[in-house]
Amino acid sequence: MSTEELRAQFERSIEEMFHQRNLDAMEKYYAPSFVIHRPWGSEDFEECKHGLAKALAAFPDFHYTVEDFLVLGDIDVCRYKVRATSATGKTVETWGIEIDRWENGKFVEMWSSYDRLSLMGQPPVTPAAPTTQTHSRVKPTCLAGASM
Repeated sequence: MSTEELRAQFERSIEEMFHQRNLDAMEKYYAPSFVIHRPWGSEDFEECKHGLAKALAAFPDFHYTVEDFLVLGDIDVCRYKVRATSATGKTVETWGIEIDRWENGKFVEMWSSYDRLSLMGQPPVTPAAPTTQTHSRVKPTCLAGASM
């Protein structure tokens, strides 16, 4: 694929899967052997699809914006921004970088990381659960046999 074709394919995948919320389009854009690598672990095609379904359900207005996009042969590098409204009604925003490897016009491997730390200072994604704790003091638990 040319640089222009790869970028167009990438943008179509974002539009169909994220903005039109069509998870069936994953088969069109991702190889069955697809693997995504993140700082906390790797996922295969089905795990990735399940995770995306959960994210889209939690954020009905999820929007993915490509900020920068570079192509080197069968590899692309994308810097992106994500914006959505949480269950509490507050806007949540973060950015990330992904590196994608392509074969035959499909994603086969992705390395992805986003700014999780910035999300910690933003409104909660879900409303706080009611607390049932009635104790004012809780004794700390010791780790690995250490004594206090």
